[in-house]
Formats: sequence, C-alpha cells, structure tokens
Amino acid sequence: MHRWRLPLPKRAVVSILLLLVPLAVVFGAYWVRSDVPISDGANRAAVELADISQVVLASGVAQPRLKVDVSAQVSGQVLKLHVQPGDAVNEGQLLVSLNPDLARNDVAQARASLAQQSAALASKKIDLSLAEREAQRQKILFKGQATSATELEKAEADLAKIQRDLAGLVATQNKQEVDVANAVLKLNFTQVSAPMAGEVASVAVQKGQTVNANYQSPVLLTLAKLDVMTIRAQVSEADIRRVRVGQQATFSTLGDSEKLHTGNIRLIQPLPEKLNNAVFYNVLFDVPNTGETSADRPLMSEMTGQVKIVVAQVQQVLTLPLAALGEKVADDTYLVQVSDVSSERQHTPQKRRIRIGLSDNTQVQVVDGLQLGEQVLLPRSVQGVDTLSAPKLTLPVVTSQ
Repeated sequence: MHRWRLPLPKRAVVSILLLLVPLAVVFGAYWVRSDVPISDGANRAAVELADISQVVLASGVAQPRLKVDVSAQVSGQVLKLHVQPGDAVNEGQLLVSLNPDLARNDVAQARASLAQQSAALASKKIDLSLAEREAQRQKILFKGQATSATELEKAEADLAKIQRDLAGLVATQNKQEVDVANAVLKLNFTQVSAPMAGEVASVAVQKGQTVNANYQSPVLLTLAKLDVMTIRAQVSEADIRRVRVGQQATFSTLGDSEKLHTGNIRLIQPLPEKLNNAVFYNVLFDVPNTGETSADRPLMSEMTGQVKIVVAQVQQVLTLPLAALGEKVADDTYLVQVSDVSSERQHTPQKRRIRIGLSDNTQVQVVDGLQLGEQVLLPRSVQGVDTLSAPKLTLPVVTSQ
C-alpha cells in the first residue's frame, strides 16, 4: 500500500523547532520550582531551640588590678636589693636598703640640738625661780615701805621677761623634738619595705646606684597583685552606646584563643583616645587570674587579645540559620521557604513570612511564623541557576514565510 507524505518546507520545520525549545525551558523551570518535590539532597535547616548573643568586638590588654610604684623617700646610695622581678613579697617585707650614714648623722645632730635646748630650758627655769622669789620679796618690802615702787616694778618686769623667754625655749624644744622624730623617720626610710603583698613586677635601680629624692621621688621598683587582672578594652565610638556597666565580657589571648576569661564591666571611661583619627573608649572589667603558683597564672601583664562584650542575649528561643532568610518584606519581617512534609507531595517548598528578633553572625531568633522542628530550605543552585526563583525568559519571535 502506497503512503502519501505531504512535503514540509525547511523553513517551517525550523520555525516549529524554535517555538518548542523555549516552551520546554519555561516548562522545566516551572516544574523545578513548584511541582517537583525537593530531593533528599536539598539543603535544609530545622527550627531549633538555642541561645543567641549579640556581641561587640574590641581589642584588649591585660593589666594588674592593683599596681604600686615603690619610691625612695630619702636620697642615698642603694646598698642592697633584697628582691628580684617575679618574687612574691608580703606586706612590710624589706625590699631595698639605702646607705643610712647620712640619715644616722642627721639623727645624732638633731638629738644633740635637742639636748642643748633642754639644758638651756633647765637654766631658764632656774632664772624663773629666782625672779619669782625676788618679785615676792619686793612686794613684801614695798608693803612695809622698805623699798621703792621702782624696785618692785623692776622685779616684776624681770619676772615677766623670764617667763616669756621660758615659753620661747619650750616651743623651740618642742620643735627640736619633732626634728629628732623626722630624722629617725628618714633613717627608717633608708630601709624600703613593701606597702602591700604582691609580686615584684619590675626593678628600676641597681646596687650602688645613687637616688636623689630632693625634687621628686625616684621609683625603685613596682609591685603588682596579679591574682586579679583588669582588662582594658578599646571600644569604637560606633559601638560604645550599646555597652553598659554590668554587661558580661570575655577576654581571650592571642596565644590561647580557646580559653575565655570572663568578667563584668565595672567602668566606662568618659574621655576617649584617638588612634589614627579613630575614636575609642576604654572599657574596664576584672577577671580572675589564679594558679597554684605564680608561673601557673594564665594571664601576664600587658598581654593582648580579643574582647567580646555581650550587649544582648536570649536563651532557648526558636532559631534558624541566618542564610535561610529570603526577601525582606518589612522591618524584622522576611520570607523563607518551608519544606511542607505534611502535604501529600512531601518536601514541596512553601513561602512563609516570619518575624525575627536578635541575630548573630550565623543564627537568627524566630519570633513568629515558624514552629519548633519545621524544615526551612537553604539557598541552593543547580548548574549555577537558582532553582528557588523563576528565570526570566524572553521568547523569540517566530515568523513563517
């Protein structure tokens, strides 16, 4: 049996093919986006309960909570250093001995002057006794008209003068007693003792060195209490408004970033510092620095590291990865793709609006719109084309001739 075939022009065939290709692309994109269930290999994230913290990052340096510069209160030559850097000392322990010869001579001279003054005072008291008796005798004689009024007045004037001289000598003696006490005190200052318990942080003098305390007190050594360290964090002016006294802060050193030293902010210094035209505010908080021995303490003076200040925190709230957020609809409101496992066609994505709260670098708090355990799709690509957004295609115009 002979079949009849209608011949088709070549241009008509080409036109039909050009029409079918874009229709197939549009159908495939729609099928991938809406109708085809998400494969088991799709990236999903479950809504979980977790803690979220917002932190302010800053650089910090560790410094002793209490540090005292021990200075010389008298001039002299350093005879002996009784401690070295790193030594633990008790309050009142001898640290440095200065040459006591000059101070000892000053004590001897002050005591000699006091003895001389005491002798002069004793002599004046004898004169006072004689003058009192002479004045009394002149009064008796004057009553019996055995002496003139002139003699009586002279005796009384001599008595008054001696009394005034005696008062001056007493004041001078009191002053010289104070001079002796000061000389003894300066002699004691040649033995420099620890004003508090702590560790020797540094020693600024050497044996045989002469220190001069006439104009300013020269620093001999520095003591520090290292069982509590103060962390000085430099917070930028953009973040300082979120920092408050009492907030929790952590400090980690460059050498041991995994160990966190935790404390609470106790002071925000109001005057800033400028570094390369940038403004920073010093924020202080204390952290413990204990160990079985001084060598076991984890922190040392002037260690640098990173500071994290917790400015906001929520605990055990609904969370999902920050990457799951889609288009922003309004303030704190976003669209997400939810995998609807309850439908007949499992894993079919479904757009939903959610309201968020706190967020950090990886997670965000879900305030409304999702429930615990729901699956949210994360952005994924197939051959470089986003399957969660419909491609914009332009159909070619086909003309037949």
